[in-house]
Amino acid sequence: FKTREHFHTYPQGLPIFLRSVQWDRPLLVNETYKMLKNWAPMEPEEAISLLDAKFPDERVRSYAVERINHLSDDDLALFML
Repeated sequence: FKTREHFHTYPQGLPIFLRSVQWDRPLLVNETYKMLKNWAPMEPEEAISLLDAKFPDERVRSYAVERINHLSDDDLALFML
């Protein structure tokens, strides 16, 4: 969490950053939401991982869905069961 400003330009670092957040601390959660808006966008295929149970926060899931919306229906079908 301490190095968040350095890594916000690396989309692949977002899941690592999110796992470092202490979700029971409101000030850290608010900072996380600010960082989520400014983080370099993840590829839609990678954002699917943010829908895992490891990331139960509603805003994180909304971010993932927003990124996944950039997939075409055919590409999305490749990830569906």
